[in-house]
Amino acid sequence: MTDGKKLGDTFAVDVTPTWTGLMPAFIHIIESGDEAGRKLVGEELYRMAKLLDEARALLEEKENDDD
Repeated sequence: MTDGKKLGDTFAVDVTPTWTGLMPAFIHIIESGDEAGRKLVGEELYRMAKLLDEARALLEEKENDDD
């Protein structure tokens, strides 16, 4: 991550959280949150899993193309 990107006289800073950084909050919501929070966390975890599966497939495809 960079410190920021200059945009005219201001800087833009990327504050996108990492999955590792979100996990403590997700675990807390699963353990102590309400039904709506648990549903949201479940949806996000499935979304993450889908993205990881897609990334893995792309990497495997690239590895096979390099052979």
